[in-house]
Amino acid sequence: MIKNIEHIEKISCFDSFQWNDIPEFQKYNFIFGFNGSGKTSLSNIFNLVTSKSNYSEDKKKELFQDLKNHDSSKIKIATGNNQKLTYPPTESQNNRNVFVFNSNFISDHVYDGTKGNLKKFNVSSTELNDPEIKKITDNIETKEEIIKGINKKIKKAEEDFSQIKKDYNSDFRKHFANKQLSIDKKLPDASSVPTDSVEQLQEKLNLKIKEHKLSKNQKSLEEDIQSFSQLTFPQIKILKSDINKVFQDSVSKIATDSLTKKISDYQEIVEEDDVRKVEPWYKFGNELFKKISSIQNKKCPLCDSNINDSYIDLVNSFSAYFDKEYEVFITKIDEQISLIEQQIKTIKETNTNYEKLLKLYIKYSDFINHSPSEFTTIELERLLSEIKDGLNKKKNNSNKNITFDFSDIRTRLMNHNQVMEELSSYVESLKENLLSKIKSPSEIESTIRGIYKSLVYKSLNSKLNGVEKYHSNCELRIKTEKEIEVLQEEKVQRLKDLKLEAKKVGEFLIRLGINHFTIDLNEESEGDNILVKYKSQSQIKSRLRNTLSEGEKTALAFSYFLSKVTIETKNPSQTIIVIDDPISSLDDNRIYNTASLIYDTFHDYKQLFILSHNFFFLKYIYPSFRKGKSCYLISNGNIDILPKSLQNFQTPYYYMIESISSFIEENDKNYDEARKYLPNYIRRVLETFFSFKYAKLTRAKNVNQSPGLDDFIKDYIDFSSLPLMTVDSITNENIKDKLQMINNVCDNFSHGNMQQLENTNFIANQTLDSISKDCLSIIDFFDGIHFQMINELNTAEE
Repeated sequence: MIKNIEHIEKISCFDSFQWNDIPEFQKYNFIFGFNGSGKTSLSNIFNLVTSKSNYSEDKKKELFQDLKNHDSSKIKIATGNNQKLTYPPTESQNNRNVFVFNSNFISDHVYDGTKGNLKKFNVSSTELNDPEIKKITDNIETKEEIIKGINKKIKKAEEDFSQIKKDYNSDFRKHFANKQLSIDKKLPDASSVPTDSVEQLQEKLNLKIKEHKLSKNQKSLEEDIQSFSQLTFPQIKILKSDINKVFQDSVSKIATDSLTKKISDYQEIVEEDDVRKVEPWYKFGNELFKKISSIQNKKCPLCDSNINDSYIDLVNSFSAYFDKEYEVFITKIDEQISLIEQQIKTIKETNTNYEKLLKLYIKYSDFINHSPSEFTTIELERLLSEIKDGLNKKKNNSNKNITFDFSDIRTRLMNHNQVMEELSSYVESLKENLLSKIKSPSEIESTIRGIYKSLVYKSLNSKLNGVEKYHSNCELRIKTEKEIEVLQEEKVQRLKDLKLEAKKVGEFLIRLGINHFTIDLNEESEGDNILVKYKSQSQIKSRLRNTLSEGEKTALAFSYFLSKVTIETKNPSQTIIVIDDPISSLDDNRIYNTASLIYDTFHDYKQLFILSHNFFFLKYIYPSFRKGKSCYLISNGNIDILPKSLQNFQTPYYYMIESISSFIEENDKNYDEARKYLPNYIRRVLETFFSFKYAKLTRAKNVNQSPGLDDFIKDYIDFSSLPLMTVDSITNENIKDKLQMINNVCDNFSHGNMQQLENTNFIANQTLDSISKDCLSIIDFFDGIHFQMINELNTAEE
């Protein structure tokens, strides 16, 4: 909707108009203006912002050249959503669908002043009133809407396909720089869509991309496979029986009971800390006794007592011990200690290998289904260390009986060995798995491209909720387009049988009350193509300028406008209508019919503008529109709200009096502007006042003319019978001279010929002031009550 005419700069009579403090346009807008006020210029401004289908760009340029007064000439119109329509236009400007009826429309479409040439309607996509064509058109439009919806879906699907390909190609290039992911331009059919989900395909893709990276470094892979081969996880064996035997056996069991007792007795008196000092005696006692045997007086090496008598017994008693048994026994302990140390070392090596295995697993975890079994050797190592400590104690005290609970270590060994077995199998399977990854990079890239293609198809299928819908829509579009082609052929054939322009225009002529002639269209003529046939005559006439009256030409042009708009407009709620004085030269009955027809035709359109100088026409049409209407006054290059003195379009009389009064009261008068309208207003006000005062409708000398001011001065006013009174500068003695003065000034200025206008088109400022005051004083002199009521009307309006 057009909200206002924000600015008009140097266009026709509009010098620099700004829309200030004026209510915005509504749905129905009535613009009154006297002749020469700028109505036609305003209607042509609407032509500058209509769509090019209604008014071509070339015609707009010509029109603008005719309207503009300066290189800075421009217009700006405000519409809904804060949009602006300008001329010269902006590149992104979205002009409105506006139809304008004015003199330009008449000359362009019906009658250019010399010949009648009815333009063909644009019926290529129009809803027509012919039942058969309307049915075909409705059918076509229904199918076109179907195609529009299908095209929207197809376009959306193709855009989605293009975007998905673009996205995956971008992802592909992250892994394969300077390469493109080539995928068919056509959308896939349902059979090409993979069964795997997008997530599954993505997992495959990620794995293959990693395989591709792996395959590009074969040497590193082979080295890592070799590293796998060197990782071993042996099992741990602990012979409980051997260790227990060492723990339970001792050298004292080999000695005799006597020696055992003696040694035991001796050991009892030795503190525990000194046992380690006694233990060497077991080892070197035999050699010691051998050396003592060569001595005359033999003494005990331990207690220094005389052992001459018992020496032989002691040597015999120790003989079983002081041979090789002690060394053998200690050797067995050392062997067990060595075995335990070896197992501890094996465990440490196992832990080291496990760390290496974990590093390799992390490196190749993408290609390995599960991680290696976890385990800990802390407790096992601790238990082994305890056994080792026990053996060392046994070694230092060979006769000490040591016990050890093997239940815990037995369980831990079993678990540990089971894990070692699993890790050994794990290493072997890992080697085989990695060996299978030694492939050609180009072979893997080909597989990757295939997965990307599957991802594109699967993603698209998910996006479209089934690609079969796309192909179904394509088939339906082809089918519907063929059906439209058939209907278009039917429509063309039907249009050939109709002369729509003549038919529709004839219908509107009848509604305007013109039924005494009909028109037809001569499609073969490039000149006068309007054929006129009067009912009272048999002859068909084609020269419009000599055939129809001015009123009939106006009715014909407006009927054509009504026909063109109603036929070419598919959406009235989005169409704006501008009508400039459609009742030129029409009589009162046809003016009423025109007003009624405009309401019936355009009341449901988006917006309506009616411009006119005819009060009878506006008076007829204004009440028809009950809501959403506003009235404006256009005058001397300015647009303003319609004053109350002109509201309801009864008569311009009160408005002209108000204008005269306003001029008198102005402090800073614009005399140049006032000269253009004030003399005419003064003359018309006085003529209207005296017509009502003296009830005179016609001149005494010519009954076909309304009386002028000169008639009232000479024929109707009896100055001798006027009351003795004074109103301002008016008295009964000078009133005739005052009227004659006004008549001389205003009548020449308003009605004179060109020569007179050239001689009298200047009125002195003082004269304008004088005749304006005298005009109102004369009305007050003749009818004080009337004058008082006018003042009250003006005061109430203010």
